[in-house]
Amino acid sequence: QTSAPKPTSGFYNQNQNVGNAEIVGVEFQSDLQILQSLNVFVNYTYTVGRYFDLPATLATTPAAQAGDRMPNIAPHHINAGATYYLLKDLSLHARVNYVHDRETIAMNPVRSVPGYVLLHANIRWENLGMQGFFLQLMVKNLFNQLVFDPGIRTANGGYYPTQHPLEGRNIWLTAGYKF
Repeated sequence: QTSAPKPTSGFYNQNQNVGNAEIVGVEFQSDLQILQSLNVFVNYTYTVGRYFDLPATLATTPAAQAGDRMPNIAPHHINAGATYYLLKDLSLHARVNYVHDRETIAMNPVRSVPGYVLLHANIRWENLGMQGFFLQLMVKNLFNQLVFDPGIRTANGGYYPTQHPLEGRNIWLTAGYKF
């Protein structure tokens, strides 16, 4: 919980608290080595937030459509993936990320932003040519899906974009040396 001074006018930047908030969550995580050459993982997060002690001077509420629920927080996140070692120092990794639907602020004409599933992949070669040198090729959003996050710029909800597109497919080639 945080406590903020009570606002006295109608416009606030995102960095000014308008009341108090409480966010509660739980997370589960598991990492398993199935075979000498195969590791798998999964994690799940549940999160819920609410506002309280919002001042009566607010022209609009930063809460979700009904009640005091905190908007823009996906209640469910799931991540799962596997790493397979073709050779001792050459690995293939794939993971999937799921983000549940998100409710938006009460003043947003887009009432909710759909959830999404994204797939990412990575190939990494350690000790390539010499000890410590590595080369990695990573592809995020492998299928180039168009997905969105809720948009909000001010704490009172008075000025906002309705939703933001997330990055499409992007490819990273990294060469590095571990000391």
